[in-house]
Amino acid sequence: MKTIPLSTQRIDLALTQGTSDLLSVFDVVVQEVQVEAVILAAEIIEHNP
Repeated sequence: MKTIPLSTQRIDLALTQGTSDLLSVFDVVVQEVQVEAVILAAEIIEHNP
């Protein structure tokens, strides 16, 4: 797995230590927003089982 360089600006979406997988974060976010559509790349499933 590639790591993000420390010089790159980013937002940490970890909810709790050890729980930052995409679907856990997504489940919390969609409770707070109204989503009209979602488009996912095939790599999302491959790299986030």
